[in-house]
Amino acid sequence: MVDAPRKEIASSVDSLLRHSKVYQFSEQFREMVCFMARFRDYAPYNNMLVRLQNPTRSFYATERDWQDRFGRTLKKTLVRC
Repeated sequence: MVDAPRKEIASSVDSLLRHSKVYQFSEQFREMVCFMARFRDYAPYNNMLVRLQNPTRSFYATERDWQDRFGRTLKKTLVRC
């Protein structure tokens, strides 16, 4: 039963990699660069993952950002693998 979550994670990563191939073409690459320019404080790879998951995203923040910039804390959830 332990293998099921690992297979799901591997499948998700494989899917992200397959979707990232669309950015090999010029227009999609330009759109990705424009998207990343809006989130300069974050690593390009993280921006790419956010873009693949939600291309219309206009804002995202790390846990530390929520605390430092907004005085908010994230609700902790337990994830079992």
